[in-house]
Amino acid sequence: MGFLENMWLMVLYIVSEWAVFQAFLVFPLLLLAVKLWQKVRSGGSVQTSDFSVQSEMVWSVANNLSLALVNSLLWVALLAGVYTLIDAFWTEMIGIDRFAVIQTLPLWVQFVAVLILLDFKNYWSHRLLHQHWLWDIHSLHHSDKHMNHTTTVRIHILESLQMSLVSMIILGWLNLPLAVVVAAGMIRSWHGFYIHSGLPFDHGPFRKV
Repeated sequence: MGFLENMWLMVLYIVSEWAVFQAFLVFPLLLLAVKLWQKVRSGGSVQTSDFSVQSEMVWSVANNLSLALVNSLLWVALLAGVYTLIDAFWTEMIGIDRFAVIQTLPLWVQFVAVLILLDFKNYWSHRLLHQHWLWDIHSLHHSDKHMNHTTTVRIHILESLQMSLVSMIILGWLNLPLAVVVAAGMIRSWHGFYIHSGLPFDHGPFRKV
């Protein structure tokens, strides 16, 4: 891998990590803004208590972020080894050419295709995690008594491995441009923060979507 390619990978990594970091700040501020707006619209006055945070919520957020940090450190080593094995699996053990048709399509089409694939994968991976033989792992995610946007990263390292393995196998097989994969992954990440954030939006006819 050349110097320029290494630099490109580093830039994409920094951008994706910055987007996740932004989510930790944006969603609590957005939730507070929406709640204050609703209170003002209903004729209520804004009180100092509206800005208070429950100690249980602080503990939940600290616990979730600590868990995410530990998982991230463990995942660095796992990712390097697992990706190498997957790459060898496709190129040597199977001995078949990777799917190339999608690579000829415009980047925005590839981006939409990756979003659909990741959504399909996440749905069935999540269903699998709710089966009794994997529930003990996934139950950590559901154990948060004060769900908030950081609950998104409250997952067991083995759940992270299970979800990421499937993603790497699918996306590695398609051999898509890294920029497309990172962009789609960022959207999926923000979607995860959004659905756990407790924002009072109903979405009307689009709520199932």
